Amino acid sequence: MMTKTLATVSRLGILILFSFQIAQGQTQLFGTIADASGKPCPAASVLILNGTDSTLVKGQLSSMEGSYSFDGIAPGQYRLQVSMLGFSDYFSDVFTLDDKMQKKDLGRVVLEENAQ
Repeated sequence: MMTKTLATVSRLGILILFSFQIAQGQTQLFGTIADASGKPCPAASVLILNGTDSTLVKGQLSSMEGSYSFDGIAPGQYRLQVSMLGFSDYFSDVFTLDDKMQKKDLGRVVLEENAQ
């Protein structure tokens, strides 16, 4: 019985250590989307793209307040793409996340009205 309990505790300890190790190298990205007048842009498509080949990493729609947040982004090079009907697409410059970052504020993206 004691051996079984010790084995279970050991497995749990290893699992907990492994979980902390995974979480250490992950970053939360967040920011807001607004139009030129400063009004929030709800339901804008917000994508995190791989910085080298522009493949999709994660995506979501902005909230009613124009905010977004991505959790669990691994270290690497990325770019942000934002699109919304009636506005020109926005592409950020490539940015780098390292394993020491826990949060990165990508700031406010201002979408320009598409005249076409």
